[in-house]
Formats: sequence, C-alpha cells, structure tokens
Amino acid sequence: MRSPSRRIPWSDIARQLGLIAVSFLLALWVWVAAVQQENPIETRVFDEVPIDFTARADNVVILNLDEMNPVAEVIVRTQRSVLRDLDPRDVRVVANLDGLGRGVHQVDLEPVLPGWVRVLDVKVRPAQITVELDVLIESRIPISIEIGGAPALGYEAQEPQIETQVAIVSGPASLVEQVSEVRGTLLINGERTTVMREVSLHARDEDGHTVSGVELSPRTVSVTVPIEPREGYREVYVVPDLRGELPEGYSRVRVEYSPQSIIVGGPQDALDNMAGVVNTEPIDLTGHTETFVSQVGVVIPDPRVFPYTGQTIEVRVVIEPVLITRAFDEIPVEVEGVGPNLQARLAVEEVNLLITGPQPVVEDLTEDGIRVVVAVSGLGPGVHQVRPRVYARGAIQEADVLPEVIDVELLLVATDTPVPTQT
Repeated sequence: MRSPSRRIPWSDIARQLGLIAVSFLLALWVWVAAVQQENPIETRVFDEVPIDFTARADNVVILNLDEMNPVAEVIVRTQRSVLRDLDPRDVRVVANLDGLGRGVHQVDLEPVLPGWVRVLDVKVRPAQITVELDVLIESRIPISIEIGGAPALGYEAQEPQIETQVAIVSGPASLVEQVSEVRGTLLINGERTTVMREVSLHARDEDGHTVSGVELSPRTVSVTVPIEPREGYREVYVVPDLRGELPEGYSRVRVEYSPQSIIVGGPQDALDNMAGVVNTEPIDLTGHTETFVSQVGVVIPDPRVFPYTGQTIEVRVVIEPVLITRAFDEIPVEVEGVGPNLQARLAVEEVNLLITGPQPVVEDLTEDGIRVVVAVSGLGPGVHQVRPRVYARGAIQEADVLPEVIDVELLLVATDTPVPTQT
C-alpha cells in the first residue's frame, strides 16, 4: 500500500526563494564593490573639442562663423578604464543644421563617442550655439566701366569696349541680393591713342558702396577705349626755326624746347589741309657763344587756324666751344716750395705738352702764357718723383705732360759755421 505524498507549504518555498535572492544580491553587491574598488567611476572633461556643423544641403553657409568660437567641452562620466582608453581625437561635437532656413537659430550640440564606449553620463557645455545661416546663390549682372580722367586736349574718348559683358556674382544670398551693379574704373590721363587695359571689377550696391563677402567671375576684364581727335581740333608738331651761324670755334650741341606739339583749332577743312608740322618764329644764332633761352611764337600759314595751346614756345639752344688739341714743345719746368738749406736739381728741365680746350682759347695760347710747375713743399733731402702741374692763360680743359713724372733731387746746401773768438 503506497504512503500518501508530503506537500511543501508555500510559505517555506517563499522563504527559500527570499534567501536565494538575498544571497544573490549580497554576492552582486560584493562583486560591484570589488569592481568599483579596482575600476571606479570617474569624470573627465574633454575641452576645445571642435564643433562639426552638418547639413545635407551643400549650399548652406554660416555667416557668423568668424565671430563665434566653434569649440565646446564634453564631460564624460564612466569607468576609469574606459576613460583611459578613450582617445580625445575620437570625441566629437555635432551641430545638425538639417531643416534650418535662413536666419538666426539656436542649435543643440550633440556629443558623439565611439561605439565601444559605454558611459553613465555625457554632457556638452555649452548645450547650444547660436548660428546665422544663409544659402549660397549666384547672379549674373552686367559689367559697367566708368571712365575717369580725360584724354589730351583736342581728343575725346569713345565708348569703352568690354571683352566680357556679364559677371557672375556668387556668395551668401543676403549679400548677393545687395549687389546692383558690377563696375570697374579706367583712368585716362592725357592719352592721344587708343587705351587697352585690364580693369579690376567691384560689386556695388544701389548706393555705390562696395559689397564685401561675394565672389566675382571674372575679377578683371579687358577694356579698350578708342581715343580720337575732336572735331575742329588737331595736334601738330613744332620745329624751332634756327637761323644764322655761330662764331667760329663754337657749335650748337642740342636744342631743347617745350611744348613740342600744340593743339590748333579752326575749320575742319583748313585743319585737314595743313601740314602736320609748324615752325616757330625765327631764332637768330649770330654772335652767340653761350647757351641761351628764347621765348617765341609759332607761325601758322592759314589765318583761319589759331593755336589753342602753345602760343609761346620756350627754346633752349645749348652752345659749347669746339674743342681742339695743340702741342707745345720744350716748355721750361719751374720748381716751387724748396725748403731752407735745400737746392733742387731736375732730371728733366723741359717737357712737352698736349693742351685741349676751346678752339678760341687754345689757338690764342702762346708759350709765354703757359707754366709747368713741380711743387716740392714739405719734402726733405733726397730724390722725389713729382707730377708737374700746368697753368695756362684761359680756360683749358685738359693738359697732358710728357713725361708725366719728373725726378727732383733735393740737396743740402753747406753753410759757413762761425768760429768762436777767444776772450
């Protein structure tokens, strides 16, 4: 006969399960305490972390990027071993700009850590950043060229010819929308012929102020400005009318005058038929031996034509003597500056000369008007080599002495020594 089974009360089962749970929690607490002791929870601050601004659209631009400080701090709380292995270069901060339009926005800063990192807490300081957003656009704007200055009198500038008619302006929409014209300036200063130059372009608003922060393509443009004579005016060249002869022995070295061209006015048919050169009033060279300046007018054959500029021409005639060279032989040599108790003896007592100078002076020069001197002042006894000096009557330019150096011997001169008398 089977004995009846024994049923365990639910209270005993609950008591056993409670003891097991308490034991498990106690063991877990002991394990956590041990782990905490060996690998405690710590906090680390990663500073100067660059902020990555992300946006799906490529044409988004941050206008205040230069004004902000695009870095943040990332505060990470986790186990020491994780912090030890976490490379600061793997810590990132992201500002997501997706869906944001033009204007000023407060954008949350999100920390980004490697996937293997398990943290208890992570924060970013500051939590937000202020950004001003815009979109990049481009606009095609006609190029205008401003002509500054003026061509020479009697000439006028024609309409400028521009190599490229349109410029592309690109940049933030808020700046591109301010641009009302693309303009360059070409300066003309007394030009008489066609001007061709590269001109820099600038973006300007409706008030004429330069708009910065936009890109221009092209940045420069080739501009041609035709320069043509004005109706009723003509430029002619001036030639001095020199007459007479200079005295013998003088030559006209050059003629300088200003202006060398003048503007004349009158009926167009008279201007078309006149020569391209006009003479000055006659300038007489007779008797002139030096450079002189003369103020003269111009001679225009047609009375209907008048000088608009250059009524008076200043003419400077540069005159110089004709240089000649003449030989003089056996010119005596003089000695100057012999000291006391010294006597000079010359190895060469006569020299030959080649004298160069103005023709009138050299032709009138005689041997009596020439001195050749060797100066020995301050020299003591002995033989000395001295270069002779030439003195001539009149203004000579150059004198060559043959020989160039003369030996001069200075000798002591014996003196009588007085004999003392006995007393």
